[in-house]
Amino acid sequence: MARLLLTFLVNLTVLSVAQIHRHRVSLIYPGMVRSRTFSRYKAHARGSPHFIPVLDSSKRLPCCQDESSTMCKTMRTNDPEGFSKKCNTEPDFSLVLCCKTCNDVTVNYRERGAEFFNRLNDTSVCFDRMSKSYCSRFNSNVDTWSTKRWSCNSEHFRLAFRVCRQSCGFCTMDWRNSPDPLNC
Repeated sequence: MARLLLTFLVNLTVLSVAQIHRHRVSLIYPGMVRSRTFSRYKAHARGSPHFIPVLDSSKRLPCCQDESSTMCKTMRTNDPEGFSKKCNTEPDFSLVLCCKTCNDVTVNYRERGAEFFNRLNDTSVCFDRMSKSYCSRFNSNVDTWSTKRWSCNSEHFRLAFRVCRQSCGFCTMDWRNSPDPLNC
C-alpha cells in the first residue's frame, strides 16, 4: 500500500498545480491520472482559442434555484468569504448548487453566467465531462436518450450543464440577453 501511495505521489508531483486545475484530473487507480474533461477547442501555440463563439440569445435561461437551500445557507453563514469566492469562481457551484443563495451575496446569475462563459470561451470552465459522441447523442435525443426525458433543454439544466455543458450550448448562450425561464 505504501508503495502504491509513493508511486501516486511521484506521478502527481510531475503535474503542477495549474495543470491539475486546468485538466480536472481524477484518479483511475493509484499511480494513474487521467483528465475528466473533453474540450473541443484547441489552442494555438500562443494559447488563444481559435474559435470565438457567436452568442445565442434564443435559448431560455435555466431556473436559478438551490439544490439544497439549507446547505447553501449554512455554508454562507459559516464561511461568508469562502462562499462568496465559490460563487464567483466555480460555475457548477454558482449556477447549479447554490444559484439562488449566490444571488444574495454577489451579482445575479445572468451576470455570473456571462462572466463564466462569454469571455473568449475559456476552456477551463467550458468543457464536456463526457465524450463528444456521448454528448452529441444526449443533445439530439438519440440512442440511449431517445425514450428518456433528459435533454439539453434548460428544463434539464442540472444534468446537461454538469455532463455536456459545451455540447449543449451553455458556453455560447447569451446569459445577459436570453429570455427568462418559463417555469421555475
